[in-house]
Amino acid sequence: MRIASSILAAAAVAALAVPAFAADKATTRGPERLNPLNIQTGPSAQSPNNGSEASFTFAPFNQVVANSTGIPGIDPEFVLLNGLPAGTWSSYTVSVDWSAIAGDPWSEESIWALTSATDIANPATVFYADPGPASNSAGNGSPVTLTWSGFFDEAYTTGSTPLYFLMGQTFSGSSANWNNVSITLGDDLPVPPTPPASTLLTVGGSYSAPLAAGEVQWYSFNFAGGPLVLDTLGSTLTASTFGAENDTEMGLYNSLGELILSNDDADIVNDIFTSELDFPSLAAGTYYLAVGGFNLSFADDFDVTSTAIQSGTIVINGLSIPEPATLSVLAGLGLVALRRRK
Repeated sequence: MRIASSILAAAAVAALAVPAFAADKATTRGPERLNPLNIQTGPSAQSPNNGSEASFTFAPFNQVVANSTGIPGIDPEFVLLNGLPAGTWSSYTVSVDWSAIAGDPWSEESIWALTSATDIANPATVFYADPGPASNSAGNGSPVTLTWSGFFDEAYTTGSTPLYFLMGQTFSGSSANWNNVSITLGDDLPVPPTPPASTLLTVGGSYSAPLAAGEVQWYSFNFAGGPLVLDTLGSTLTASTFGAENDTEMGLYNSLGELILSNDDADIVNDIFTSELDFPSLAAGTYYLAVGGFNLSFADDFDVTSTAIQSGTIVINGLSIPEPATLSVLAGLGLVALRRRK
C-alpha cells in the first residue's frame, strides 16, 4: 500500500504498530543510516526580504532517504539545523533535487517536517511545519526538483528548542536521493485574504432575509468575547435535493479567513435540518458568518460555494441589525480611528 501523507500523519499510522515499530527502529536505524548532519551556514545566507522582513538560508546538503520499516509509515532521516539567527521564523521555502534509487519510490511519497525532536511518535515533539507532498510531485519515479513554500503551523523562535529537518519516503523498502536540499526560513507572515462583502449585524436578536437557490449570504459582526449561539431555526426554505425542507448550513470565519466551525443539521435524529453553532467560549474579535441552503462547501480563506436548490427565507437567531444609536457609535469610533491615523 502506498501512502502519500505528512510526517505527522505517518507517525500516527506508525504508532499503531508499536511496539513492533519501536523495535524495528532500534534495529534498522543504526548510525550508518541516521547520519545526523549538523547543518549550518555563514552570515552571507542572511538577507533582507521586502524591507522589514528577513530570511535565512542553510547550506545545501545531500541525503539518501530510505524506508526500511517494513510497515506502513516512514523511517525518517534527519539533520540538525544550526546557525539560525535570533528571531521568530514563520515561513519556509524548500527545494530538493529528487531521484529514485531502489524499491520503486515515487516523488509524491517524499515528505519532510521541521520539528523539535526526531522521535515523531512522541506527543511532546513539536511539528513547526509538515506540509506533505510537493505540489509538483508525481506518482512515478522520474527525477524532479521538488519545491515547497508556505507558512509554519507554529512559529519557531530561535533557541526555544532544537530544530530538525526530517525527511521521509513513505513507501516501505524504497529509497531515493535528496540532493542539493535547500532550506530558507523567513519571518514574514501570511497576508490575510480580503473579507467578503457582508451585511453588518450586531450580537443578539434575530435577522431574516430572502434566500435564492445557490446563494451564499455573508454577515459580519464584532464580538466582545464569551459564549455565543447562532442558529437558523425558523427558516422557511423549499425542499433540498434530499427532500428535506428548511435544510440550511452555516459556517463561522475569523478575520483571517480561517473556518472556525460549520454545521449542517442541528439535530438530524429529530429531523431538525436547520443549523446551529454553539460556542461555550468564543474569543473577542470580528467574525464572518456564511449561511445558505444545503449543500454548502466550506474551506479556509472565506471560500464557500453552494449547490443548493432551495429558496425562501433564511432566519439567523443570535444576530440582528444594529440599532441606529449603535451605528452612530460605530461611525464615531471610525472617525476617532481616522483622526489617530493622521
